[in-house]
Amino acid sequence: MMLNKPKLSVVIPVLNEADNILKTHKTVSDFFKSFTEVDYEIIFTDNCSSDQTYELIESLSKNDPKIRAFRFSKNIGYQLSILHGFKMSKGDIAVQLDCDLQDPLEVI
Repeated sequence: MMLNKPKLSVVIPVLNEADNILKTHKTVSDFFKSFTEVDYEIIFTDNCSSDQTYELIESLSKNDPKIRAFRFSKNIGYQLSILHGFKMSKGDIAVQLDCDLQDPLEVI
């Protein structure tokens, strides 16, 4: 009998983070490559950015099945963006991470 791997949802709220999106995606994806016993998803919640943030995360989500991209029709605020990301998560556990990677991934 094979057990399913636990799934971790990483919720990343974003607002005008076009300069950080690709680096954050690569850093988080590379981090999880060493944890084969855990499945993961990365959920970007865009608070109606005025730059190319959403276009970047939407493109990533089309090319990487681990990425999910959501955009709000207006800026709902940082805390509600995180809450909605948690509600949309499919993982067994969800954690929040800032897009600028100010916190080390090892805290996960």
